[in-house]
Amino acid sequence: MRNRKLNLNQILSRKLIVLLAAQIVSVVCFGSFGVWTARERQEKAVEYILKMYQQSLDTVLSTLENDLEDILSRQQLLELLQHRSELQRWHACYSLAEVLRDKRISSRDVDGYIIADSAHRNFLMNRSENITYGELKALEDYMLQEAESGKTNSGWISARLAGESYLLRYYNYRGVIIAGLVSSEKIVEILSLGNQDEISVDFFVTDAEGTVLCSSDTKAYGEKLYDEKAVVWSEPIQNGSYYIEGILKKSLENAQTPYFFVILALMCAALVMLMTLQRFMGREVVTPIRELEYTSRRIQEGDYSCRPEFICSNREMTELKETYELMLNTILEMKVREYERVIQMKDSEIKYMHMQLKPHFFLNALSTVNSMAYEGKMNEIHEFIQVFSENIRYMFKAGLRLVSLEEEIENVGKYLKLQRMFYKESFYSYMDVPDELRGYPVPQMLVHTFVENIFKHVISVGGFTTIFVVCSAEEYQGEKMLKIEVQNSGREFSDEILKEINEGTEADQRDVSSGIGLKNVKEILNLMYEREGLLKLENLDGGKVTVWIPRKAIEKNTGVRNHESADRG
Repeated sequence: MRNRKLNLNQILSRKLIVLLAAQIVSVVCFGSFGVWTARERQEKAVEYILKMYQQSLDTVLSTLENDLEDILSRQQLLELLQHRSELQRWHACYSLAEVLRDKRISSRDVDGYIIADSAHRNFLMNRSENITYGELKALEDYMLQEAESGKTNSGWISARLAGESYLLRYYNYRGVIIAGLVSSEKIVEILSLGNQDEISVDFFVTDAEGTVLCSSDTKAYGEKLYDEKAVVWSEPIQNGSYYIEGILKKSLENAQTPYFFVILALMCAALVMLMTLQRFMGREVVTPIRELEYTSRRIQEGDYSCRPEFICSNREMTELKETYELMLNTILEMKVREYERVIQMKDSEIKYMHMQLKPHFFLNALSTVNSMAYEGKMNEIHEFIQVFSENIRYMFKAGLRLVSLEEEIENVGKYLKLQRMFYKESFYSYMDVPDELRGYPVPQMLVHTFVENIFKHVISVGGFTTIFVVCSAEEYQGEKMLKIEVQNSGREFSDEILKEINEGTEADQRDVSSGIGLKNVKEILNLMYEREGLLKLENLDGGKVTVWIPRKAIEKNTGVRNHESADRG
């Protein structure tokens, strides 16, 4: 029953496998990209924090240096510390203590300012709460010892006193130490701000050799900060005397691994679901499509009674089946209507041919020949018969066809030449046809019918009538069309004809033959172009016919032929 087998199941399986593989590759690629993006974002965050901490510590240390230089500039008070008079020394100690207090108030990030005199064992200090009372003795001994060393400028150094680490700097002025220090606790307060879960980085302050001075982690003072597997960022402090460094706590790649396996498991689950979906699609989609394909092939072979027969549980395919059957029924109805249209077109063609068999035209022609024979005008009779035969040959070309405007106008000219022999000087004709429109396709005998209608109903021997034929290009109904105007200066159209042609009203049955030529032209235009409103009648000091011709006619199954291929006569 089915000679052709569609491998839709195999195609669907392959596409599903390709889809799953693409999903896995996408997951791996996006996962790798996510790790790279997260690492880059983390690196930028760490670099930003390090830069911020570097600037903060540099600011604190620079402030401390400026304060030490300011204290050092008070040399008169510093010299009084070594005065022989105890009163003078006490006065100097009091004044310098006030200076240290002011400096501490203005520089909250500095833990202490110290002035120590080795000669009289004077020790002045203003400190923060980070320096306990128990640490003062160790600081005093250290400073007095440095005062006796004779070193004038220590630069920035680190010291481990009473179990605490300090960054300090001092100047030695004639045995008087002026020092400032920052405790490790104060530095840890700053570095701990970077210890965030989303960043997972530890921060350290080290010397130039990488020895830890203080950290946000538990790494002890004096340990070396070397870890080959760790990612380390570093920023210098005080022109490279010290460094702030950051180390990742954990690898982003390892952190991403569980998520990768979770996604992979989801992909396996998706594979199972895709296989289930494949079976469902085979039953609910592939089989109905095969049935529709088989039905289509049978209809192509001419079996218009064939209809799809399948049962499925999904609503979509059921609706598709119903729509398909409706479409088939609609196509059959359209074919019937098309056949009826062709029949109507053939009927109109017959009417058009009958319209061309005009008794009055032939009677006038015979009368003209008889009159010229009676007068002995043999040459005129020969010319008349030659023009008459060409006109008849043009009229009887097969069927409805399109000709060029130039050919139609040329035939009208020959027709006017014939009528001139009969009506003599009873009419004047003028035709305006632009050169660029002469190749425009028009229905055969269109202009001829309008002109002949004037001779039939308007012109008479002894009278005088003017005939104008004007052709132009004009925008109409949204496109460029050929506009043909045919006007006479004599008789106007009746109101019944105007209403019937322009408005489509039914004519009086008592005058059924009136305007039959114009009615046939209107019907032909409607059939050939499937447009309404292409023909219009007016009364402007005589009757005027206006017709618009689209560029292309409807040729399919209508028998309409264009002027390039239809002429056989």
